[in-house]
Amino acid sequence: MKKIILSLILGASISNGVAQAPDYGFETWTNVPLSSTIQDPVGWASFNAVVIAGMNQTVFKETAAPYVGTTSARIVTEVLPSSVMIPNPFNSAENMDTVGLLVTGKTQVSSTAPVIFGKPFTQTPASLDFAYKYNPVIGDSGFVVVYLTKWAGTQRDTVARGFFGTNTQVLTWTPQNLTLSWGASIVAPDSQHVYVSSSIYRTYGAKQGSTFYIDALTWLGNVGIDDISGSNATITKYPNPAREQISFKSSADVSFIQVMDITGRNIAEYKMNDSKVTIETFNFSNGLYLYTITNDKKQIVHRGKFEVAK
Repeated sequence: MKKIILSLILGASISNGVAQAPDYGFETWTNVPLSSTIQDPVGWASFNAVVIAGMNQTVFKETAAPYVGTTSARIVTEVLPSSVMIPNPFNSAENMDTVGLLVTGKTQVSSTAPVIFGKPFTQTPASLDFAYKYNPVIGDSGFVVVYLTKWAGTQRDTVARGFFGTNTQVLTWTPQNLTLSWGASIVAPDSQHVYVSSSIYRTYGAKQGSTFYIDALTWLGNVGIDDISGSNATITKYPNPAREQISFKSSADVSFIQVMDITGRNIAEYKMNDSKVTIETFNFSNGLYLYTITNDKKQIVHRGKFEVAK
C-alpha cells in the first residue's frame, strides 16, 4: 500500500473553512471525512479519519454518565498503521507511532494537511475549566495543553499557554482548572489550540489502551479586565442546577451580573438590587453558563459558573 504522509499544520493562518466554533461540551458531533458512522465533536479533529488506513478508532461519543449534558468525549490510545507517518506536533524531529489525541481544528480530505490545528479565538481568559477521568496503562500519562496564538506577519506567536498532565488513575469525574500563563503585556490572540491526549506526547511513552474522558470545557476570567484584588465576597446561588430560575446573593456590595455561554458569548446583563437578583432561565438551553459579578464601578468582584438542566 502506498505510504500515507499526514502533515499536521499548526495554523499559520485561520481559513473560513475552520471558522465553526468548537463544541466545548461535546454535545454535537459530525461524521469524519469518508465515513458515515465514525464521528468527531463539532469544531474538533482527531485521527479517526485514519481508520480508512487500518487504524482503530481513537475518539468516541460517550453517552454513559457524562459530567454534564448528554455526551462527553472518550479518547483511547491506539497504534498507527505502518503506512501512516504523522510528525509529532510537540517534537518535529520525530514521528508519532501510537496516539490518542483530540484537538481544536478540522479534519479534511487532503494528502498534505488532513488535520488543520486551531480555531479562531479572541478572548483573553485567565484559565480553562474542565472535568476529566483517566485510566492509563502503567507507565503512560495524559494531558490537556492550551496555546493561544497570534499571527505576527511572518510567524505565529504564542501569547498564552497552560498545561495539565497526570499519570494517575481517576475513575470518577474530577473538576480541574488549568491556569494560563500570559506575557508581561496582554496581547489578544486570534486562534486557540487545545490538545487533549490520552497518552504522553513522546512516541516512546504512549501505551495502547490508555483512556482519557473529558467534558465541560469552560473558559473563565479575562486578564484584560480590572479585578478587585483579593476579593473575598461570598456568593450564594440557588438552585444549581437551575430549571426555571436561579437566584444570586452577594455578601459584598455589587450592582450587576453578566451571564455568558461557555464560549464566552454574552447572553444578558442584569441589575442587582441590594446585591441580589433572580434570573429566569426557562428560555436557556441546557448546559453550563458563566457569570461575572461587578460593583457600580464595573470592577469584577466574583466570577463563576452555573448549570441549567431541565
